[in-house]
Amino acid sequence: MKELENTIESLQKCPLYKCDKLPSDIPKRGIVVFYSGGKPLHVGASKDTRQYIHDACFNPRGFLAPKLAKVKLGMEKASPNELRSLPRFMKALARQEARVRKATIRVLAVENDVQAALAKPIAVLLGVPHLTP
Repeated sequence: MKELENTIESLQKCPLYKCDKLPSDIPKRGIVVFYSGGKPLHVGASKDTRQYIHDACFNPRGFLAPKLAKVKLGMEKASPNELRSLPRFMKALARQEARVRKATIRVLAVENDVQAALAKPIAVLLGVPHLTP
């Protein structure tokens, strides 16, 4: 439990970045937290944080905005093909894509899979869903 507390404390000390303004020295492997309106929106871990952030923010088939739109509409179990034919989903998706692109991000470097596995309990403690693309 102490390691988890230390990890959260270290994460909260990391600088905030914007999707389109990542520094060149961003950790390659790490725990990534997206914030919207100052509140945690998503927690995940990646072996390639730059690609993970790019996929979440700019990839039209990215994982984060569709998941957030599905949750917002209570349609978590619907297939992508079902959803794309629903105008209300497409509207929700557009709102969530804009929200993700405006998000701020913190990245905490991790050295191994054990440390990366802390992303899920961190998400639970912060009250956000843990999503694996």
